[in-house]
Amino acid sequence: MTPSTVSAVIVSYGHHDGLPATVRSLQAQTRPPLEILVVDNDPARRGVAALGEVDGVTVLPAGPNDGFAGGCNRGVAAATGDVVFLLNPDAQAHADCLERLVEVFASRADVGVVGAQVLMPDGTTTNAGHNPVHATGLSWSGGLHEPTEEGPDRPVLAVSGAALAVRREVWAQLGGFATPFFTYVEDTDLCWRARLAGYDVRYCPRAAVRHDYVFGKAS
Repeated sequence: MTPSTVSAVIVSYGHHDGLPATVRSLQAQTRPPLEILVVDNDPARRGVAALGEVDGVTVLPAGPNDGFAGGCNRGVAAATGDVVFLLNPDAQAHADCLERLVEVFASRADVGVVGAQVLMPDGTTTNAGHNPVHATGLSWSGGLHEPTEEGPDRPVLAVSGAALAVRREVWAQLGGFATPFFTYVEDTDLCWRARLAGYDVRYCPRAAVRHDYVFGKAS
């Protein structure tokens, strides 16, 4: 099935300062999302306060902080689009990001998951994207600090949950993220299970986001 609508899901915890810019980057897409859902895992509800002047956003009621995995599961459960795009709260999507991701789904019926190219804050080098997976199950940021890539989409073992698109029906079939992975590795696990279920996992460098992330920080 060729996807026609995209729901965007953002899980926020302590990222209230940059959250409005993340939302606006989605609203400025050449293929705007059907809806933008924000799961605010912050007990202080600072994400909700930061979005007070940003229209067109649905903030889901605060629940327990069940991590990135659990927050994404709650957000996707409320989504209605054919494709769900998960975007980190400290990332901003390039204007054609969603358009490029949807093109990949439209080109191949067996594609279940597509990852965007995640760039470092300066936008000139890579943070993650085509993530390798070791035989032990360990995974890491593919292409870290390499120059940005302009090539076509291609199959990979895993992609980054910082900017990940998935068919909603595939997500439902797989049961979403495994919640024991509170934060990190949930994306690798999902991609692995998608491949075992017969779906293609692809990396689309033409779809890009800039990620305000510093390796070595505690969160």
